Amino acid sequence: MREELGDQSAFIGIDAIGYEEYNDSFAEGVDLPLLQDDTDAEVWTRWGAEWRDVWVLDSDSVLVEIYNLNEHNLAEDAGYQGLVDLMQRAAAR
Repeated sequence: MREELGDQSAFIGIDAIGYEEYNDSFAEGVDLPLLQDDTDAEVWTRWGAEWRDVWVLDSDSVLVEIYNLNEHNLAEDAGYQGLVDLMQRAAAR
Protein backbone atom coordinates (compact mmCIF):
# COMPACT_ATOMS: atom_id res chain seq x y z
CA MET A 1 0.00 0.00 0.00
CA ARG A 2 2.87 2.37 0.75
CA GLU A 3 4.12 1.93 -2.80
CA GLU A 4 0.73 2.97 -4.18
CA LEU A 5 0.40 5.99 -1.90
CA GLY A 6 4.01 7.17 -2.02
CA ASP A 7 5.01 10.04 0.24
CA GLN A 8 1.45 11.32 0.56
CA SER A 9 0.68 9.13 3.61
CA ALA A 10 2.05 8.12 6.98
CA PHE A 11 1.01 5.08 8.98
CA ILE A 12 1.15 4.74 12.77
CA GLY A 13 -0.31 1.94 14.87
CA ILE A 14 -1.64 2.73 18.35
CA ASP A 15 -1.95 -0.23 20.70
CA ALA A 16 -4.70 -0.16 23.31
CA ILE A 17 -3.96 -0.14 27.02
CA GLY A 18 -3.74 -3.69 28.35
CA TYR A 19 -2.33 -5.29 25.19
CA GLU A 20 1.31 -4.36 25.72
CA GLU A 21 2.43 -7.99 25.99
CA TYR A 22 1.55 -8.53 22.30
CA ASN A 23 3.62 -5.64 20.91
CA ASP A 24 6.60 -7.81 19.97
CA SER A 25 4.48 -10.30 18.03
CA PHE A 26 2.56 -7.49 16.32
CA ALA A 27 5.70 -5.66 15.24
CA GLU A 28 7.42 -8.81 13.96
CA GLY A 29 7.85 -8.53 10.20
CA VAL A 30 5.88 -5.27 10.05
CA ASP A 31 7.36 -1.94 9.03
CA LEU A 32 4.91 0.17 11.01
CA PRO A 33 5.63 2.48 13.93
CA LEU A 34 3.66 1.26 16.95
CA LEU A 35 2.80 3.59 19.81
CA GLN A 36 1.60 2.21 23.12
CA ASP A 37 -1.41 4.02 24.57
CA ASP A 38 -1.25 4.67 28.31
CA THR A 39 -3.34 6.12 31.12
CA ASP A 40 -1.84 9.59 30.59
CA ALA A 41 -2.78 9.84 26.91
CA GLU A 42 -5.84 7.53 26.78
CA VAL A 43 -5.98 7.91 22.99
CA TRP A 44 -8.37 4.99 22.45
CA THR A 45 -10.82 6.34 25.03
CA ARG A 46 -10.63 9.98 23.96
CA TRP A 47 -10.99 9.10 20.28
CA GLY A 48 -13.63 6.41 20.81
CA ALA A 49 -11.53 3.91 18.86
CA GLU A 50 -12.71 0.39 18.06
CA TRP A 51 -10.57 -2.69 17.45
CA ARG A 52 -9.01 -2.61 13.94
CA ASP A 53 -10.06 0.98 13.17
CA VAL A 54 -8.03 2.89 10.60
CA TRP A 55 -8.41 6.59 11.24
CA VAL A 56 -7.72 8.48 8.03
CA LEU A 57 -6.66 12.08 8.60
CA ASP A 58 -6.00 14.80 6.05
CA SER A 59 -2.82 16.88 5.90
CA ASP A 60 -4.20 19.15 8.66
CA SER A 61 -4.83 16.13 10.92
CA VAL A 62 -8.60 16.48 10.50
CA LEU A 63 -10.49 13.19 10.54
CA VAL A 64 -11.76 12.26 7.08
CA GLU A 65 -13.22 8.84 7.86
CA ILE A 66 -12.86 5.78 10.07
CA TYR A 67 -12.32 2.59 8.06
CA ASN A 68 -12.77 -0.54 10.17
CA LEU A 69 -10.85 -3.60 9.00
CA ASN A 70 -13.41 -5.98 10.52
CA GLU A 71 -15.93 -4.56 8.04
CA HIS A 72 -13.49 -4.07 5.15
CA ASN A 73 -11.15 -7.03 4.67
CA LEU A 74 -7.85 -5.91 3.15
CA ALA A 75 -7.35 -9.43 1.76
CA GLU A 76 -10.25 -8.72 -0.61
CA ASP A 77 -9.77 -6.35 -3.55
CA ALA A 78 -12.75 -4.16 -2.61
CA GLY A 79 -11.57 -3.67 0.97
CA TYR A 80 -7.99 -2.96 -0.04
CA GLN A 81 -8.87 -0.61 -2.87
CA GLY A 82 -11.45 1.15 -0.72
CA LEU A 83 -8.78 2.07 1.81
CA VAL A 84 -6.31 3.15 -0.89
CA ASP A 85 -8.98 5.35 -2.52
CA LEU A 86 -9.93 6.88 0.84
CA MET A 87 -6.33 7.68 1.68
CA GLN A 88 -5.73 9.21 -1.73
CA ARG A 89 -8.82 11.43 -1.31
CA ALA A 90 -7.62 12.49 2.14
CA ALA A 91 -4.15 13.33 0.81
CA ALA A 92 -5.68 15.48 -1.94
CA ARG A 93 -7.67 17.64 0.49
